[in-house]
Amino acid sequence: MTNDSLDTTAPNRPHKSAIHYSAKGYDEYRADLMQRLEARGFVPRDDDFIRAFIDLTAYLGEVLMTYQNAYAQEIYLETGQLRESLFNFALVVDYRIDPGAAAGGSLIVLAKPDKGGSLPKGFQVSGKEEGAEKKVFFETGKSLAVKAQFNEFTLADSQRYDPAAIGTSIRLAQKLVIKTGSHLYFKAASGSLFVQVQAADVDPQNDTTFVTWTAGAMFSTLAGSETAGDGAWGTINPEGRDLLKLEGGAANTVWLDGKFEKVALADPIVVKKNGADDCFGVITGVAFEMATIRTGVQRWISETDAAAGETRRFSYTIKVLEGSSEVNKTFYALEKNITETREVTKLTVDWMGCRGVGTEPAIYDHGLLEKSPDHVVYAGLRQPLQVQTRTPNTASLAGESTLVVSGDFSAMDKYRLLILHGPVGAKKETEKVILREVAYDEAADTSYIELKTPISQNFTKFGVSIWGNAVDITQGKSVPAAVLGSGWGEEAFQTFDLAQSPLTHERRGREGIRAAVDVKVNNLPWQQKDDFLYSGPQDRHFTVQTGYDGQSRIVFGDGANGARLPTGRDNVMAAYRIGQGSLGNVPVRVLKKPTSKPAFLKEVFNSGPTVGGSDPDTRDQLRAKIPAEHLTFDRAVSLSDYADLALAYPGVGKAKAGWRWINGRQVVYLAVIGEQDQDLSPILTDLRDHLDARRDVNQPLMVETICRVPITIVMEVVALEGVDTDRLQDTIIAALGPGLTADGLPQFFNFQRLDLGMSIHKKDIYRKVEQVNGVKGIKSLSVTRSTAACSAGGYQTPALCAEDVWIQNWELAELDQAQLDITILQPPVGKVCDNLGI
Repeated sequence: MTNDSLDTTAPNRPHKSAIHYSAKGYDEYRADLMQRLEARGFVPRDDDFIRAFIDLTAYLGEVLMTYQNAYAQEIYLETGQLRESLFNFALVVDYRIDPGAAAGGSLIVLAKPDKGGSLPKGFQVSGKEEGAEKKVFFETGKSLAVKAQFNEFTLADSQRYDPAAIGTSIRLAQKLVIKTGSHLYFKAASGSLFVQVQAADVDPQNDTTFVTWTAGAMFSTLAGSETAGDGAWGTINPEGRDLLKLEGGAANTVWLDGKFEKVALADPIVVKKNGADDCFGVITGVAFEMATIRTGVQRWISETDAAAGETRRFSYTIKVLEGSSEVNKTFYALEKNITETREVTKLTVDWMGCRGVGTEPAIYDHGLLEKSPDHVVYAGLRQPLQVQTRTPNTASLAGESTLVVSGDFSAMDKYRLLILHGPVGAKKETEKVILREVAYDEAADTSYIELKTPISQNFTKFGVSIWGNAVDITQGKSVPAAVLGSGWGEEAFQTFDLAQSPLTHERRGREGIRAAVDVKVNNLPWQQKDDFLYSGPQDRHFTVQTGYDGQSRIVFGDGANGARLPTGRDNVMAAYRIGQGSLGNVPVRVLKKPTSKPAFLKEVFNSGPTVGGSDPDTRDQLRAKIPAEHLTFDRAVSLSDYADLALAYPGVGKAKAGWRWINGRQVVYLAVIGEQDQDLSPILTDLRDHLDARRDVNQPLMVETICRVPITIVMEVVALEGVDTDRLQDTIIAALGPGLTADGLPQFFNFQRLDLGMSIHKKDIYRKVEQVNGVKGIKSLSVTRSTAACSAGGYQTPALCAEDVWIQNWELAELDQAQLDITILQPPVGKVCDNLGI
């Protein structure tokens, strides 16, 4: 036995009883000894050392039987608690214990502008997911030639040239906030166009803005044959300026209050009077002057006539009684201008016309410069606009195996990894493709990139972008080659422990899981095998064994099955990697920190989530997998064999196989999901290769991820009197949810409790809810599956099960928490609960 703790009360699976103590405890031992002594007429006193001896004997008996009971538990698979015991069971049936596996993904490398270089094999990056205790390390599997040109590029035919005729709308090739009522200006060789915006809608998916106006809100001097791409567009400054004076005729001068530096020659100008009768022109001169502006008028009544700077508007005479006689007195209504000297802007304008009356605006001139109460002037260009004259090419790339790009990409090496990314429907997706070859047409400056396999995702030619500096990465850190020890030709199955752990294990298709270790003896490489069953006396083979304690060791042959090591001093060397497990399954853009940074490197990140990281078999997994291995003998014949072999593959948490008719053929349909509810799509190819090596390939097989079925629950629950209804509702929601109880037991919709193909029965929900403290009963209950769930494929729920939600083999039920509706009712005082129909 080892130093592992012995759990005498270790839980067993529900249908198995624990091994209880087979002998008495301390109290029973002591009572039995005392009874035997008393039967012989010997009654020890309380202070007699015999009584102390009896106590010690009883205590020793209990200790011995406690350990005996623990040892007894370890000889059975269902009750054994020590990993060492379970490992020994695995050896009996030749079950290869899952050592875990490293996560994998793709790394995007971005070079600085006009830079490039070589990224070596084993280039290391790290990152830490938010909330994680420690960071994880990944390494590249091969070297990569990096060029700034390959950072990210789009397709040459992503857009089609399609200049639109000028009507009452345009699409801008940029995202802009344009206010309703603002003005746009278009200048072409034949004339100009002014429009007042009615609406401007931004399309965030395509980064464009669609601007519309009405025919009555436009003024044009164009010839009429222009398209939207035949001139320059811009927004007229939306900041209205106060008009001080407007001269017509030969002068055509507009005076504006303040120094208006946002105008230049050839800029557009719009004069609005009373919100209508807009007049349009082009600025031909700009000047800034100091001028006197009338800002107001002071008015008063005086007995003195107007003085300098004052104006008499009218006068009147009245009779005033002074003493006993009447006297005529004259009063004057006077006014005086309130002025201020400040800088003004003087614009000379070439008027083009008005949308209303006349060909130029009416004169506004009161002799002095004075703010007009009914004029607003908009002048100057705020910013140029890029009109979309090329329309997005929305053709699908699904099934395409050639990418057409502008420029010379012939430097891309054969079998280079490319990552396509872009919107597919409402989601952002990525896809890995492998380059077969590149053909460059120098005359057209166009490259044709042929792919090894067609594109599967439904990207559009306009929406897709390609990362060209991409390389596969695998979890783990390299340990430099070091001496393991000295070979001794007389020793069979010579073994060497690796100094660091956990050893990285990688997925390698039909080869299954392989340890990331390279062994050389006398500088000659030796080959890794699962075992020595097919190894001859001269075969330089070795195996990797990982013990129950996580320690990995290298084992060589015995001279009959696998060659023995040649005798030599320090002639056995190994280079390996450490680090693996579910901790390596991190989201996109977490791996951003390179341990070294070449001069050309700008940025690195993982293009998608890293997946496939799995931990070694737990005790519960070993109890389930060891019998399955004994039943399958590593071969898939029956449906249960397919599921059992899939469950033995690292990372697979649940698997279910069944028959389905697809295209007129009976197919083995295998549905799988990860140990922690992860999506296994990235490793399905490896899993399929693993199964193909262990089955009859003439039998059609489909391996897919499970289909989730959201379950809607609506219920009315009657509470006991005096119960806090809000707290009771929260407790019921938790009991039905995907979490765990305070004791660590799974709730109703917990991933660990549910199995694939496990239907949801009303009686189970009744039982679960009625066990909640404070619940008196359930008045009504509705359980349905979402209509947007998996396609039933013609499968109909049996009539006898209409009260339940029928789940098929490839489906997994999950609670739709957004549709969970629980109403808590308080029973009427004095009424029996049965009256409510419970």
